[in-house]
Amino acid sequence: MNFFKDKKFWIIGVSTSIIGIMIVKLIIPNFLEYKSILSIIGYTLSLGGLVVITFGTRKR
Repeated sequence: MNFFKDKKFWIIGVSTSIIGIMIVKLIIPNFLEYKSILSIIGYTLSLGGLVVITFGTRKR
């Protein structure tokens, strides 16, 4: 259980980034009428995940 406590920020950050990338790469081609909104959401989630990882490495 100590592993998850130490890697909490990494797991959350990577998961958030992967969800953002999945929105951009997999969902946008199916919903072209919402392309701009979905791309903003996807890229924001990807960058947000990187920010969460940065906070995790900064706490050490």
